Amino acid sequence: MQTRQLSKKPMLAGILALSFALLAVQGIAPSTACCSVAPARFSKTKGWVGEAQKDGKLVHILAYGNSVQNLAGGKRTSSGNAMFLPIPAVPGSMTEKNLLDMSKGKHVLADMENACRFQTRGALRPGARPWSFGSAPRIQVFEHGVYTVVLAQHARDIPAALARVPVSKRPALNQKIFSAYEKWYPNWTFALCCFENKDEQIAEPMLWWYQPQYPNVLFFPALDAHTGDVPKLNEVVDTDHSLAASSPKLDELRARTAPELGKVYYSDHDLPSNVKALLPKNVIGQQFKDKASNGDFVMSCKDVRSGNFYPRRVVPPGTDIAAKLPNLKDLAGNPKF
Repeated sequence: MQTRQLSKKPMLAGILALSFALLAVQGIAPSTACCSVAPARFSKTKGWVGEAQKDGKLVHILAYGNSVQNLAGGKRTSSGNAMFLPIPAVPGSMTEKNLLDMSKGKHVLADMENACRFQTRGALRPGARPWSFGSAPRIQVFEHGVYTVVLAQHARDIPAALARVPVSKRPALNQKIFSAYEKWYPNWTFALCCFENKDEQIAEPMLWWYQPQYPNVLFFPALDAHTGDVPKLNEVVDTDHSLAASSPKLDELRARTAPELGKVYYSDHDLPSNVKALLPKNVIGQQFKDKASNGDFVMSCKDVRSGNFYPRRVVPPGTDIAAKLPNLKDLAGNPKF
């Protein structure tokens, strides 16, 4: 399938309609993008995945923001809750420093969402640069906005660390979910984001940078379950979600072709320098508000570098059905992806 490279603004409306049609034909299924360890309500989910230059090396970005409400125990009972985010980082490479302070960048993901209105194509295929890290602690606990984050190299280590979470945010032990994620995402890093608010609240965005296990694939966690149960892989879920993608090579492509299409105008005017250094000038992406099959999002870095927004829906790589359905590990090993 081939399309022409965009260069004229009047083509925007027609290409947007065509883009939606192409995504529907490919069977792409979005999701609300989170799993909670007890009943919760998540909405207005905004995500960003991408490549970025950090200290002269290429890293991957996973940014996540939503509106969150704790339903555990009901309105009159105090009980903490948490959402689970798996991250395909090189084992032992992530620390608290991989999560940036976004207290002065609360609108970054909304600004990207506003810019996601088109697709374009190119043909740039740069290679990734090498990276090396020391060994990080197995468990780290720290604060980030409304969340107390438990960052673990193994999901099985999380239950023992819950005592370090403030009592008001501490979720009840949900061993079934921890065990499922340990099996489903082998050798991944896990962020358990604990919260307590009983009233709906827009959470401060989380912006993670990391050294990827799979340099040619961008990942966004979208496996969905808000009841406290283990996610059902054969379930159809509601969506309230937007997802943006970026690459430095996409910025180069846009500068040569259509510099105003997809350009992000950031409304936060006091962004820290370490955040500004990672933010893209241009993004591609889409909003999703429909019902869809359960699973995560993956995208080819090659596609994003060329201006193509073709997210694929996959099951976790360690599930029993992963051999029969698309999963990140298999796609990462496919030279055509």
